[in-house]
Amino acid sequence: MNSKPVIIMGMPHFHEVHKMVEANLRFCGFEVINLTEDDSQFRYPSLWARLKTQWRKHVLKDKTAKRYAKVPYLKQCLDKKLATYSGGGADFALLISGDFFHPEILRYIRSKSRHGAVNYQWDGLERYPEIWQCISEFDRFYVFDSDDLNRPDYSFLPATSFYFDHCITPSAVSSQTLFFAGSHQPHRAKIVQDFAQFASDVGWQVDFRIMWADNRNMQQARRCYPCENIRLTHRGKTYAEYLTDAQQAGILVDFLENVHNGLSLRTFEALGYRKKLITTNYHVATYDFYHPDNIYILTADNFAGIAEFLAKPYQALDDKIYEKYGFTNWLRYVLNIEPHQKITLPQ
Repeated sequence: MNSKPVIIMGMPHFHEVHKMVEANLRFCGFEVINLTEDDSQFRYPSLWARLKTQWRKHVLKDKTAKRYAKVPYLKQCLDKKLATYSGGGADFALLISGDFFHPEILRYIRSKSRHGAVNYQWDGLERYPEIWQCISEFDRFYVFDSDDLNRPDYSFLPATSFYFDHCITPSAVSSQTLFFAGSHQPHRAKIVQDFAQFASDVGWQVDFRIMWADNRNMQQARRCYPCENIRLTHRGKTYAEYLTDAQQAGILVDFLENVHNGLSLRTFEALGYRKKLITTNYHVATYDFYHPDNIYILTADNFAGIAEFLAKPYQALDDKIYEKYGFTNWLRYVLNIEPHQKITLPQ
């Protein structure tokens, strides 16, 4: 009999967040089968297999062609790893943005988990519409945007994102540096530039980093972000590297994606690290951890109020709040393991 519960996990490769998820799962006492790592090692078994997939993708316009091609390989990887555990099955299966995988492998994962499979969709449901083909493959499906809960044809469950609590270290940083790192998004470029320029004009220390994917056109990037205190790069750091920088920063800054109203990971990083947050997501004011001395809701016309906000000390919250939004409680909640604090979304 296994001494620890076994969990299958899978999610997109996004900045190696999956490695942090795996580490926190192990911290929580699980044996982990990381299908994202297996997915990254996939190679076509033959030239014919590659050509067949390309034909399905470009001629038949099948957006799932490559994901489908991976199914036999991922089944083989999963079976090989499960065979090392007694009973040949897992106890749980956790997917984050499960549309990263083909529905057939999701179905297979579910069949190999004693307690079924759950999915947490940490993006708006409309941003990646292929998720609609996958919803039926899960026993429970969690969303982080209140708007997505109000869909009468689906039994979605509420969940926010989280901060990783396996790597929280005491911080002696007294810096007032305003820190933001994110990819270029045209809809938020102006407020990012305007805020950086305002901060420069009043003498605040700013560490803003924008990843511009097209490294052949960095001149256009600089025209979009002319402020000298914005650093431009075409290659992002891993999430673990980013968290190290975030822990060393003074104040975290968050510019909302316009495709959902859910709270970003950055919101919970600020909570976990006990740091002040400046964010353009006004929905944060409806959550139980909101305190106006800790979180400033930024708009295009209220930059001047930030100085007063920064002058106020951070207000410590109840320990139960910090515990509630850590990965450990989040995991127990979505897997329905008692005891846990329930996570809800404001309506």
